[in-house]
Amino acid sequence: MNVQRSTIPLLLALLAAGCSGSSAPSEGDAAQEERAVAEQPQSTAQDDVALHIDASFSLVQEDPVLARGPEGEWDSGVVRFPYVLQHNEQFHMFYEARLPFDPSEILPVAIGYATSTDGINWTKSDLNPIFEADGTGFDALSVSRPLVSVDGDGNWTMHYAGEGEANLVGVGLATASAPSGPWERLETPLLVDGPDGSWDDQMVLPDQIIQDESGFRMYYSGREASGRPAMIGLATSEDGVVWRKFNDPSNDDASVLFAESDPIIAAGPGWDSGATWTPTILEHDTRWIMVYNAFGSLGAAVSNDGVQWQKHESNPLLRNASFFHPFLLKQEDGSYWIYFRDLSDEAIYLLEATLEFN
Repeated sequence: MNVQRSTIPLLLALLAAGCSGSSAPSEGDAAQEERAVAEQPQSTAQDDVALHIDASFSLVQEDPVLARGPEGEWDSGVVRFPYVLQHNEQFHMFYEARLPFDPSEILPVAIGYATSTDGINWTKSDLNPIFEADGTGFDALSVSRPLVSVDGDGNWTMHYAGEGEANLVGVGLATASAPSGPWERLETPLLVDGPDGSWDDQMVLPDQIIQDESGFRMYYSGREASGRPAMIGLATSEDGVVWRKFNDPSNDDASVLFAESDPIIAAGPGWDSGATWTPTILEHDTRWIMVYNAFGSLGAAVSNDGVQWQKHESNPLLRNASFFHPFLLKQEDGSYWIYFRDLSDEAIYLLEATLEFN
């Protein structure tokens, strides 16, 4: 199994190709989702995926590694969904941000960029936001949730969530010759919301794109508009352009909720009843390990095939009411850095984590 954490670069020529298509939940939404407990089918258990996990976490520093901008700036309300990669001996962070929440106004979300030599001290780009909605297309209102990669020739690829009319969100693709842009986007989305009434009819947020011997897999967070909690879905592609959502043949629920696709990790009855979303997929021997976020908690699930998952018996691995939108970056010594958004001051902090699987 070859699990790659970074998104897969696609050719610039894809921007000329046609494809078949609300930004992340706000914190008002988060409060609602924390109270919402939906009765959803759980992923199929697998008897042979038992795995012991030892986990420990500590803050790298007390202060945020990336703070909100000053009053009036585009990122003065919240910075969240950090995505970090290393390239040419430098750390690159892409993140989404917006102005302070205003219930009387729809505020656009845009994508920013920062650099660091050590992964701790960051400098925001003077060109921020480097990628934003232009009022046209499927992503006319907002762009968010960046997943970024760079190939050996210095071509940068970004998958992102684009929001258009009626608060519908699809997964878009953009490319650039430099991380600060300019970014050229594909006119049509790669993946779109489900039909009305389905479990992912309001949003599809790309969380991770990986490649294995069978092609490409996109793990994404989906949510249903009536208020059910966010859950984790899967889409597959042979070429990285045409995507098909996973539809569980064993699920005989004929309702519109799961008529066209099924989540691979559903909200639970306990600690993760408010949401299961923003997963990171890790590799351990021949198994797949998912580290995922609930509201204020971090949990794990294990799988033999990356499709059917069993939630780990020791969940949650971490409880912190302010912990949101984690991004895991593996270090050379086998430990992890976890960049996350702290709900208390809407800034990005950094944890050092030890995750041992045996």
